[in-house]
Amino acid sequence: MESSGIIAWFTRNHVAANLLMLLVMIGGLFSVNLINKEIFPAFGTHKITITTQYTGAAAADVEQGIIVKIEQAIDDLADIKRVTAVANQGSGVVTVELDNDADLNKVLDEVKQRVNNITTFPAQMEPPLIQRAEFMSNVMFLSIYGDLSDRQLKRYAQVVKDEIIQQTSATAVTVSGIKNDEIAIEIAAHQLRDHDVTIEKIAQVLQQRSLDLPAGAIKAQDGDVLVRTTEQLYQGDQFANIVLRTNADGSRLRLSDIATVTDGFVEQSVLNRFNQQRAAVIQIRNLPNQDATLISKQISDYVTNKKAQLPAGIHIDKWADMSHYLEGRLNMMLSNMVYGGLLVFIILAIFLEVRLAFWVILGLPFCFLGTLLFMPFEMINISINLLSLFGFILVLGIVVDDAIVVGESVYSEVEQKGQTVNHVIQGAKRVAIPATFGVLTTMAAFVPMLLSDSPRTEFFKAIGWVVILCLTFSLIESKLILPAHLARSRLVQQRSWNNPIVRMKQRFNQAVNKFIHVHYRRFIGLAIIHRYSVLATFVGVLCLALALVFSGQLRWVFFPKLPSDYIQVRVEMNDSNSKANNIKVINQLEQALYKTDEEIYQQQGVHVVKHSFVNMRDNNNMFVLVELEKSESLPITSFEVLNKWKQYIPPLSGVKTIAYEASIDRQKSDIQYRLQGENSQQLLQAATQLKQQLKRYQGVFNVEDDLSAPTQEINIKLTPIGKILGLSVANLTNQVRHAFHGIEVQRILRNN
Repeated sequence: MESSGIIAWFTRNHVAANLLMLLVMIGGLFSVNLINKEIFPAFGTHKITITTQYTGAAAADVEQGIIVKIEQAIDDLADIKRVTAVANQGSGVVTVELDNDADLNKVLDEVKQRVNNITTFPAQMEPPLIQRAEFMSNVMFLSIYGDLSDRQLKRYAQVVKDEIIQQTSATAVTVSGIKNDEIAIEIAAHQLRDHDVTIEKIAQVLQQRSLDLPAGAIKAQDGDVLVRTTEQLYQGDQFANIVLRTNADGSRLRLSDIATVTDGFVEQSVLNRFNQQRAAVIQIRNLPNQDATLISKQISDYVTNKKAQLPAGIHIDKWADMSHYLEGRLNMMLSNMVYGGLLVFIILAIFLEVRLAFWVILGLPFCFLGTLLFMPFEMINISINLLSLFGFILVLGIVVDDAIVVGESVYSEVEQKGQTVNHVIQGAKRVAIPATFGVLTTMAAFVPMLLSDSPRTEFFKAIGWVVILCLTFSLIESKLILPAHLARSRLVQQRSWNNPIVRMKQRFNQAVNKFIHVHYRRFIGLAIIHRYSVLATFVGVLCLALALVFSGQLRWVFFPKLPSDYIQVRVEMNDSNSKANNIKVINQLEQALYKTDEEIYQQQGVHVVKHSFVNMRDNNNMFVLVELEKSESLPITSFEVLNKWKQYIPPLSGVKTIAYEASIDRQKSDIQYRLQGENSQQLLQAATQLKQQLKRYQGVFNVEDDLSAPTQEINIKLTPIGKILGLSVANLTNQVRHAFHGIEVQRILRNN
């Protein structure tokens, strides 16, 4: 009697099986170009950031005048999970974290409305910037460096940025390490007294003399004629020639007569150094719909061409190219697939039959291409990234298991009963149910990765979808396509014993069959007879394994401390530190680093330091990043390089804290404490005591806190005489603020 069912139908209709296989594999090949390639999967953070600037204000003023008012304004909004804020000197950031099921755009509009309706912000505060927090992966960095002035560095960096946007697919391109232009007008106090002018009056004159203003339109028969003034000034010497006042005797008081006009840069403690030279850094990131590997290739070609065009003494280099890891993971997956498939093919060819091995191995590209076919679908929407490639590598050893089981069952059935279509169907059906449930249980282990709505679970979804799709196509191939191919292959045939390969295979199979049917069968029989002893043995081994964990002999860590291709150093300087001392510390760190590199070169014959980057974003914080040569080509780890580097670092003057890191993904501390309170002085004391206590424990290092020590301040109050003279607190504050901070007259756009 002929068998029925879907397995039997596909086995008898090999054309349908072949069409299904070709449709999936060709579709997978075409869909490769439709799948986005990025470093990490893009995800929405479900966070809103409110960034504020209040130049010259103390952190306490930012907290009371801005942060508290924003928190009170949005306190009763729905769908808000947590609100955190950081107040710094001159700026503040409020982060609003939403519930996972919240409508981000709706809440963003409500937050904007609430914050924009606040009317009690300080008058000198910049308009708050309210935006959703976006996640974008870094592709690489470029550094333009050499013996350059600030003006030259900025000009070349801007040219490179514009050319990258025009000539490549990259659009998320930002420049750092350069200062904004500023035309500074400095007036001595005696000049103000001698000429009877004030800073406010001078600012008003400058605003009135430098502007473009539309004046209307003239109606004419030939068309309207626009009337406008175009007197906006853009250069420092133009402002210097402005006439502030015409005296009664006809003489003129120009701005240059009483002020020093400097067309330069804002006063910022910003410094970037790359390979021990001044540098501007360009960061290239990829948006969710952009191909990171394509951007990396285009940027690499651009850098190669640009190097030949730059003048002598000016250099450009790429570094921290994250696409290297994406391509490395892809190459690892392909090589593992080739070597794993070859190994399975050899083993099946030895034990069973070459034709059977071929059709089983063909299921490997079928499963992977089938997964690629469905990855761009909107419901799944998985890109090719480090996590999804890890999923492919993870499932590589599982995906052919059920095909091997089905193939071996069919081979045994045909070997015993002969080569017919019905015998192939019977062999496939005999193991269809247990093999299917074996795959389904594996799939069930990855289903929880798809159920969470948390934004960060996009990382796990990339792995879960890849594994589930690969196993799904594995079921399709092993149950529907493989039997159709085996039914038309001569699995069992008479071979000449004169062939040495056949003789070797027969002897090997006889030895294995003897082991299975004699020794292994005898062992299994004894285990069944003494089943309680076997059970007790396994329970004892389980208890021993648990004891190793609970006793601490086997350590448990969420993420192992693995050597990285990068070494990071974060330095916090004392508040009273000078810029000159900061540069001295930077030089000491760089000199120690390159001494270390030279020592390793003399010992190992290879240089380990590929690039070094130093960033000083303000007078108190510095960041050092060392890119090493790729670890697979180095005879030494990043931990060993860091230890040698520390030996060369001398005592650093003015350093408050310094933290080193040479491992992968160790941005956050292993243990974190949160201290809360209303009194900042008490919080500072509690944090200091807690740090001192933690440092006493052996093995504890890099103990830090994010609460800055209060900055010294001078409080100014009106005296009774000042009140009698008619001065107000506003007059006093504005006079002092204008003297120290100045007045911003205009913001203009020049040089694009």
